[in-house]
Amino acid sequence: MKSDEALNSQNLLQRVSRLEKRSRLPVRLSLLLVLLICLMLLAGWKSYRQAMSGVVECRSLAVKDVEGHTRARLSVKGDEATLQFYDSRGRVLWSDPPQDRIMPAR
Repeated sequence: MKSDEALNSQNLLQRVSRLEKRSRLPVRLSLLLVLLICLMLLAGWKSYRQAMSGVVECRSLAVKDVEGHTRARLSVKGDEATLQFYDSRGRVLWSDPPQDRIMPAR
């Protein structure tokens, strides 16, 4: 009688141990999923706030024609902002500040 109770107790402990091991993985995966969802929501909120601020940040802004040729460029080089206009062949027509280059005398 005692051995039957001890055997049942041992079987019960083994079953509980197996069930606990099985339940660990889903709990860990669920926690990981919740963490990933929170991170995605946080990233989305940050993007939303940036979009709603009305500010676009970039180092260079190019204006192109229908054919894809750059016609103007506003950019930052070092500590200085530059504005350049280009002709249809891609040569600089006008630049502010002026580009330092030697111009032939006419």
